[in-house]
Amino acid sequence: MNNPTRDHILSTAFKLFFRKGFKEVTMSELMKSTGLSKGAFYHHFTSKEELYHEAMGKYLITYFDEIKHDYLPELSLRENLKRIIEAFSKLADDFKHAIDNDDSGLGVYLLYIQTTIANPEFKRKLSAYHSKFFKLLESWFRNAQANNEIKSELDPILLARHISALMEGLYVLDSFGLYSQSLAENFNAIIDQFFEQIETDT
Repeated sequence: MNNPTRDHILSTAFKLFFRKGFKEVTMSELMKSTGLSKGAFYHHFTSKEELYHEAMGKYLITYFDEIKHDYLPELSLRENLKRIIEAFSKLADDFKHAIDNDDSGLGVYLLYIQTTIANPEFKRKLSAYHSKFFKLLESWFRNAQANNEIKSELDPILLARHISALMEGLYVLDSFGLYSQSLAENFNAIIDQFFEQIETDT
């Protein structure tokens, strides 16, 4: 069951942590920003650490769960991969809107690094997500090889890592504003050239 007050605290806290970093945000600042009394605030969270860990889980880990990883058999592997990055790009835009910040890419990565170092449970969840995503991509490439869609001599594990690293890297570089194209447009152009190298001649 949703708790509006708790959700309000988490949303407000996440925006502060994103903008200032964990160490720079104080409990008094958190209480002032939420507009809650000390008693009302501590009814939900007993420490800044507890609040930080839950906010990171709610606004970082759960965002990934919203990306649809289903494979549509009527589409090619190339088209299915493009569907994922389109969903990922939309999620990035939604995330920027949620935190009222248009320059979120690098900030999110910094939050990931900070939270992974500080919270072993968060690291475990993030590792589990990436492991699941790698295996999913690997199965897609193996299926494409079985259908003679891509070259059989290529290593599906390395291909999966290639795509995952491409997505991660483009997201970070996009946050620097280095490209005139959107994140999805860049990914699609790179994927098209990539598939020219790995597709079979038939």
